[in-house]
Amino acid sequence: MRKTVLLGDFRFVGSVGMKKIYLVMLILLFAPLAARASASGGACPSDAQYINPANPTGSLVTLASLGVTNCFYIAANGSDSNSGTSEASPWVHAPGMPNCASGSACHITPVAGEGFIFRGGDTWHYFTGSPQVGLPSGWPTGSSGYAWDFHYSGTASNEIYIGVDQNWFAGTSWARPILTNDNPTSTSAVESCKFPQGNLDDVAITSSVFVQFDNFEFTGMCWNDRITSNGNISHNYIEHFGQGPSYPTSFRTFSNLYIHGWTHEPFTPANCVSDTAPEVCNGPTGINGDSHDGEKGTLIVFMVCDGADSDDLSFGCVAGDGYDVEENVFRHIGGTQILDNCHTAHDNLFEFINNSPDNSTHSDMWFCYGEYPSNNFFYNNLVRYVGTEYNTPLSTIFWFNASPGFTDYIYNNVGHDINCTGNCNNFSGSAGTVFAQIYNNTWESMHNTTIWENQNAPSYTIISANNHYITNNGTGCAAVWAGQFPKINGGNSSCSGDVFQTISAANAQGYTSANDYAPTSASTATVGKAANETVMGSTLGAAFLQSTSNGCAYNTINHTVTCPAVTIANRLSTGNWDAGAYISGSSNANQPPPPANLAATVSN
Repeated sequence: MRKTVLLGDFRFVGSVGMKKIYLVMLILLFAPLAARASASGGACPSDAQYINPANPTGSLVTLASLGVTNCFYIAANGSDSNSGTSEASPWVHAPGMPNCASGSACHITPVAGEGFIFRGGDTWHYFTGSPQVGLPSGWPTGSSGYAWDFHYSGTASNEIYIGVDQNWFAGTSWARPILTNDNPTSTSAVESCKFPQGNLDDVAITSSVFVQFDNFEFTGMCWNDRITSNGNISHNYIEHFGQGPSYPTSFRTFSNLYIHGWTHEPFTPANCVSDTAPEVCNGPTGINGDSHDGEKGTLIVFMVCDGADSDDLSFGCVAGDGYDVEENVFRHIGGTQILDNCHTAHDNLFEFINNSPDNSTHSDMWFCYGEYPSNNFFYNNLVRYVGTEYNTPLSTIFWFNASPGFTDYIYNNVGHDINCTGNCNNFSGSAGTVFAQIYNNTWESMHNTTIWENQNAPSYTIISANNHYITNNGTGCAAVWAGQFPKINGGNSSCSGDVFQTISAANAQGYTSANDYAPTSASTATVGKAANETVMGSTLGAAFLQSTSNGCAYNTINHTVTCPAVTIANRLSTGNWDAGAYISGSSNANQPPPPANLAATVSN
């Protein structure tokens, strides 16, 4: 008996017995293709060495606890014809890299619960050297300039992890895997870029949620153009976007990154202002996200963005989505960081932040163009040596812009040696009534300018109390506030809840730049001079009831951070608090920042 059998696009004519043979042949024929479409990974690293995005300062966790149980391995000595399921048989490219060719084993569709583990100490190149990530089709002028385009999503219980196993490395000790644009580093503008960036974002996490991108080093960017306002020309080490207001969550995590090594051809200030060719202007960024309010979940944590080996009159570390930015180091940069969706910025170190000389933009250290529609929190940040390196002031240090009906809580921050234009920390207009509560900050005004400005924001109602202000500009609110003054403390012009000192008086009592203006004894001006605000702890959490962390200490050898930078003490549950960010007599009262090269690891 003969039958005609249709299987896909194949037609078989033969007996029933022959049909079975044909089916077996089809299975054998298409099995390799099926494996490429949805390969099964190997076992994942089992030890606890990973950040839990739900509790980034808590104990390190296993990948399995994040729902990542199926892993693939990538190494510079690998091959895309390997299985990729173990460190002994790694691929050389990851899914989404242009050089992960169609038909190769790495050309799979990542799904929730998968991990992609890179060998430490290896380097992947964009322009020269081997192995290469590959360049996108149409580069440098094509509309899609995403070199490594990873547009896959995990879930809340099974994220996708892209990162490392610190027990697997090339060489004698572990180091981050490197993604390089292959230009040599320079601390000033260069005559010409060896490999101009063009329209290229090194890594794009596009339309993805529940993805963690962890422990990579980025270096070697050089540009000879300007970023266009319509986005047709873009260069960032990392670009992430694609959800938008219709998607209420992102939950993308960028952790333990080291971003550095950028430069550019000489800026053309006149052409940057007039927008005429040829133009070389500022604008590239380390991590650039969507610019819109209301997307919950992006986390940037334990990152080092350090331009000490770069032109530090250029570049911005973070732009766009700044929902949760914590335990990071930002230093030696000269671009503007304009963010949207700001929800919390805490325990960060900002130092040696400079103003760009391209004349097309002014530099803002942390400009929250829009905030997340909720109460938002800014605390435990250390800001120092801003605008001082080249004696050129910044436009703004922190810029706040709360949503109607919500409150900005600003506490335990320390700022000193800051050169700004008079509105260092600014509040800007938002329709409807908005609030700010400013408690227990320590801030020095080196040029006798105001520290806060309520600019064009008549709807802000502001409380300032328990702060330590070091200024030669006088005492009372007028010494530290400008703008819509009657809204401060209900029009109480004395700011009697704050402590004021001249710079010389503070220095004489031991408050100096060298110890970030911490008290050195129990008999200084801030001790016991503040109201007890323990009741607010239920709203603001444990950090409000403690002394400042002074951000994070930075290890310049391995480019990691240790948090907190100083020992934290608890504020009194009864009796007067100390004014300012510190607590006198606590174990951190005399403790300056640790030595820069102190052996350090992330403290989780």
